[in-house]
Amino acid sequence: MNKLRKLHPLPVLIYFIILLGIQMWTFNTYLIAAGYIAASVCVIYMDGTADYLRKLPLDAIVVALCAAVNMLAYHDGETILFYLNGNRVTLEAINFGVHMGVYIVTVIKWCLLYGRIMTEDEFIYLFGRIAPTVALMLSQVFRTIPYLREDYKNIRMASLGMGKSGVRARMEDISTLISKSLEESIYKGEVMEDRGYGVGKRTNYHRFRFKRRDMFAVIIEVIVGMLLFVEVISGRMSTFFYPKYEFKAGNTELLIVAAGLFIYGLLPTLLKKDEIR
Repeated sequence: MNKLRKLHPLPVLIYFIILLGIQMWTFNTYLIAAGYIAASVCVIYMDGTADYLRKLPLDAIVVALCAAVNMLAYHDGETILFYLNGNRVTLEAINFGVHMGVYIVTVIKWCLLYGRIMTEDEFIYLFGRIAPTVALMLSQVFRTIPYLREDYKNIRMASLGMGKSGVRARMEDISTLISKSLEESIYKGEVMEDRGYGVGKRTNYHRFRFKRRDMFAVIIEVIVGMLLFVEVISGRMSTFFYPKYEFKAGNTELLIVAAGLFIYGLLPTLLKKDEIR
């Protein structure tokens, strides 16, 4: 599987479903760290180090916010750092909040990587026959979000060119963006109706062929993914935060499973950069 992007959409979808399933099921320190590092390596490979470092403060804000909220909401744990308004602030509560923040950031990174690798055409191909309306709607939503960002930048630059600034100017920019989006939606709907959308039996064109290498990729993904998933759901990967931070499994077993997840998560780096949209 040296070209994940060249594979049939089905193996790519199965890969991300298994990966996200493993990542979202566990709250183990080793596995969260392995997933975050693997996702970060993939992002750096696709977007470059500079872009990754530019977005890194946002990750830190999410982690710090989760730690602060959990510190103020929960007061369990045996390691008391100080008292705030008569409530205990414990190291275990902060530690759990940090884990939650990294967990959220990691899942978001995997979802963004999925959006970079899986195109709208592939999504419609996989789900178009099962739920054509839902597939079309979701594909349009995925495609509209980047367009909205670009349109807002253009509208904002035009406003700045006319000397408009401040909160009121930004509200006008958002209003202009919404009006423009609604007009384009009406136009697209009329075009689809003129082209006969929803009339008669729908046909689908696709350029995807399920080959032997795709079957091999599915088998490998399922076998490796299930081995990792069995370890995760077995309970041996459990991490206890209250009243004391400790692991159920030994460090050797945790390192082996974390290394497996890390290697499994690095599959997107096997892409060539010119194959990534």
